[in-house]
Amino acid sequence: MFQAEIANAVQLLDLMLEFFADDGHWTRGRYDDGNGGHCLVGALLHLSRKYHLPTAPVIALLQDAMPRPGLPLVHFNDACCGSAAELRSIILKARRLAHDHSEQARAAEAVDHGFAPDGITLLLEGLDMPLLVLVGVSDNPGFPRLTAAGRPLALLNRCHLCLLVNEAPR
Repeated sequence: MFQAEIANAVQLLDLMLEFFADDGHWTRGRYDDGNGGHCLVGALLHLSRKYHLPTAPVIALLQDAMPRPGLPLVHFNDACCGSAAELRSIILKARRLAHDHSEQARAAEAVDHGFAPDGITLLLEGLDMPLLVLVGVSDNPGFPRLTAAGRPLALLNRCHLCLLVNEAPR
């Protein structure tokens, strides 16, 4: 997720937390009970429309926050969730996941710009000898950066690297 998507997702999750702060706003078996109550998905759709925020990133985060992988949100709301407090805990977990995604995106951006998250320059210039530095390993192919003899290595995919260094005459 990009930073803007994450920010919008956190905003919508916060609105959902605020909405479900009143236990009477939670319902089961329908999206909208006609008296101001909504299920998890109904509240997501209602607040998304009201505040013009996208639903897809929040759905993905809520799905990742489910107690069992692949558990549909509607089924969780209607059959598994025991209280509004449990519902809020799932929303809070989704919010923590959004924060984790945000940190990963910031670190990846920093590395893409040649800086480690702590501000240390990764791309070294004018070295007299070959130097290989592994900065980080991640499933995100944009995150790892290697440096050899002052020039970056190209990451072709998750398994192969291409060294971009000309051999110096001896």
